[in-house]
Amino acid sequence: MSNSLPNPAFEAAHARVCALVEKFQKGESTYLHPDYKEQRVREDFLNPFFTALGWDVAHEFQLDPLQQEVIIEKSVLMAEGNKSADYAFSLAPNYKRVRFFAEAKKPSRKLKNATDCFQTVRYGWNGNTPLAVLTDFEEFLVLDSRAKTDLDSATLRVLQSYRYTDWSNREKFGALWSLFGREAVVGGSIERTVENLESLPASAGKQRRMLNVPTTPVDVDFLRKLEAWRGELAQSFYMARPSLSAEALTEATQRALDRLVFVRFLEDKLIETEDRVIKWQGGDAWRNFRAAARQLDAKYNGVLWKKHPLLDDDTFNPSADVWAGICFDVSGNQTDFLFNLIPIPILGSIYERFLGNVIEIEDGHVKVAPKPEVRKAGGVYYTPEYIVDYITQNTVAAQLEGKTPAQVAQMKFADIACGSGSFLLGVYDLLLRWHGAYYATHPREAKRDGCLEVAGGWALSLKQRRAILEQNLWGADIDGQAVEVSKLSLYLKLLEDESAGSARQFQLDFGQRVLPDLDKNIVCGNSLVDFDISDSAQLTPEEEQKINPMDWKAAFPFLERSGFDAIVGNPPYGMVSEPILKNYLEPRFEGAEGRFDNYELFIEKALGLVKLGCPLGYIVPSPLLSNLYTAKLRRFLLDKHRLLDITNFGMDVFADPTVHTCIVIAQNGKSAKPDSHLVQVRKKVLHAETLTSGKFDYSIAQSKLGTNPASSFDIFFDPSTTEFFNRLEKSTVPLGQICFIRQCIKTGDDKKYIVKSAKQPAPNWKPSLRGKSIGRYLTTEHDVWMDYGNWLARNWQNKSFYEVEKIAVRETGNRITATIDDENRYFLSSLYSVYFRDGQQKTDIRYLLGLLNSRFATFYISKVAFELTQGAFTKVRTNQLARLPIRPINFSDAADKKLHDDLVSLVEQMLVAKRDGARAQSEAETRRATAKIASLDRRIDALVYALYGLDEDEIALVES
Repeated sequence: MSNSLPNPAFEAAHARVCALVEKFQKGESTYLHPDYKEQRVREDFLNPFFTALGWDVAHEFQLDPLQQEVIIEKSVLMAEGNKSADYAFSLAPNYKRVRFFAEAKKPSRKLKNATDCFQTVRYGWNGNTPLAVLTDFEEFLVLDSRAKTDLDSATLRVLQSYRYTDWSNREKFGALWSLFGREAVVGGSIERTVENLESLPASAGKQRRMLNVPTTPVDVDFLRKLEAWRGELAQSFYMARPSLSAEALTEATQRALDRLVFVRFLEDKLIETEDRVIKWQGGDAWRNFRAAARQLDAKYNGVLWKKHPLLDDDTFNPSADVWAGICFDVSGNQTDFLFNLIPIPILGSIYERFLGNVIEIEDGHVKVAPKPEVRKAGGVYYTPEYIVDYITQNTVAAQLEGKTPAQVAQMKFADIACGSGSFLLGVYDLLLRWHGAYYATHPREAKRDGCLEVAGGWALSLKQRRAILEQNLWGADIDGQAVEVSKLSLYLKLLEDESAGSARQFQLDFGQRVLPDLDKNIVCGNSLVDFDISDSAQLTPEEEQKINPMDWKAAFPFLERSGFDAIVGNPPYGMVSEPILKNYLEPRFEGAEGRFDNYELFIEKALGLVKLGCPLGYIVPSPLLSNLYTAKLRRFLLDKHRLLDITNFGMDVFADPTVHTCIVIAQNGKSAKPDSHLVQVRKKVLHAETLTSGKFDYSIAQSKLGTNPASSFDIFFDPSTTEFFNRLEKSTVPLGQICFIRQCIKTGDDKKYIVKSAKQPAPNWKPSLRGKSIGRYLTTEHDVWMDYGNWLARNWQNKSFYEVEKIAVRETGNRITATIDDENRYFLSSLYSVYFRDGQQKTDIRYLLGLLNSRFATFYISKVAFELTQGAFTKVRTNQLARLPIRPINFSDAADKKLHDDLVSLVEQMLVAKRDGARAQSEAETRRATAKIASLDRRIDALVYALYGLDEDEIALVES
């Protein structure tokens, strides 16, 4: 903290902490005595210390128990140690995302010891926080909790160490203020500190090397454990009953592990005060588990505990040793996992990936393998929490404005492809916080409606939390295991703030088991396919089981009268390719055309299920905005509904960098005034924080969206760019009107059908080009051949695409790359073939080549294509390239013809210069060719600007 930058908040904090230092110094002998307990040091020193750092420790301002940034745990000492850290610090509005933990100890013993450091790191690692604090006020340790540790290496996790006398020093206190002060944490201080840790060199000493090792987050580690346990259980179950099918094994192993996780959650939350799992040991381990399941069913209810035909069969006795080993791994002192600290959304993300695998049986052995659809998609991608928060806040929260709890009780919110329940969890959390905030300012209603009076405010009772879950949340998924996990996640959320006493009191007061039956709320079925599919197709039992039809009004009878108040989610992505489904779905969805994707159907389905004027919020692939095959869906949205928010991402939201995504929020029903109805647009979000800023790049009238032939949402056409392009359209024609733009040959197996050879391998082999075969104005490969015939996968039959003078345009890259092909080469799918339509031959093809390779063309295409897909796979599609405005030539006008001929001449010179540059044999030749190419590029760009009549401001816009 620099003395030259006075900060009143810092000065006040430093003064308060100095007073604490003086107090401790004066009574040091008392405070260091073994009889001075941890509870006292918290009250006398640590609470005021963290208050001085800007945290509302005493909850003087944050009265609502669900909306408090500092949670102070009651000290509950169990046989294996404390169940929770003493302090958990979060930031509004995401009160469940802990930013750091602090563990308190009494000052009479040395703080930097293996046991306490291990305990503190374990809290931080399970809570997914990179840093944790261990303090007794006399000492203050900052620990790295990015990786799990053990007792032998726990003290090496100490990053910074202070004594209380250090706080009298402004610079040392300033360092702490800049790391753990509330405003510093808001500003990203913890994240910056971790970034610095990750850049430490290996030469920085033993401790620094220890801190710089690759870390495994709790979700990745626990998922590995789950997968290993599932494999062990599946083998054990199969050996005990070889008649079991792979499907039965998948279901039974998941149910057993779900029960185990739920019980461990109850134990660590102290809802179940008896530690059951650690006792499931020895030869009776499985029988004890089965007996406990019956006891827990009587108390808790829910899908986890209802009698299972295999697990609760008294004659089914798998290996007790396998089950005992798993129970030992997950409980007691030796376990790495603290289930009360692992955030429930993190557990959800673990299960989302867990659901991507199933049990398979092969030659009498079982194995865990990806589901076919997951294998095809390349993995499972869980929706990040910040996406869930943004969508629910801008759909569900908007619907709650101005309502009372009685009105909200009548509302219904859904995710119709709920997966493991991430969006349902987000909606439930939002509803709990909304009710808490309402009752905090309406104490009379809080008392009337059964809230619990707590210090400083009101808390929702278990009965109220349960009612919100039953009344407001609805969902569906085609996968029965996903439905089970959704329910499990919601049950964990329901019990998140409960205790043994509150759960027992609920049973005594209402005579009900603790968990509600959610079978009518979250159902297993295909949201897109009804049972009438059997009217048009004879389904085998296997096909019907896989398709899993569902009648919406039978599953949710209230839909006969009304709809949902909002639908949110991350629907499935992937083309619908099965003929049975394609033939059934296409006539039933207005936006389906040609090749259509599941997410497109979910958008249309959801808008048909929400009430008139109610919102849909989805994160979907960004090709929705411009893909040729989504044109009908865009027209459907523009003509029949109201778009509210289009947020496009320039960052990788999911782990797979090939999935470019956007958020679309829309309302069911057309605006009465489309010319004045504004759509909010973010062109390219690069940081998650942008979403919480509330800022958009611009607003546009819905009537001005999609005015082009493909109804593309040109979100990169901000007002100044739109005005520029509108002017150009009056004096140009689209490239697609002058030329055919063809997608080219997909072989199906390039290694088999493509070779490099100095001569033709056989008569049927065709000379070929691929994306890497060309540069701007240059062919770089002349020895590529294709085995031509009906074995090729796609776009091979029409030879007119290839046996013609044409321009090759590369599909990928962050600028247009094009050259001439006058050798009748056959292009692979990484190139587009561009050639004249009949009647256009007056224009020289080199004129078009010059326009395509110009800065102007790349600027235009960047706005309709490149910026949408920027990243590892930046590309342009044929329908986007077809929109490029081409300046037509009036060949009867001498001046116009001269412009055409001048550009052709420059392009011819460029083709020669590029060829010469590629053949250069010395640095001098390369230097001369490079200089000439740069000069020709500038002259071509200048001539193109003149052709289009660009003024200085427009040229500056293009070149920016």
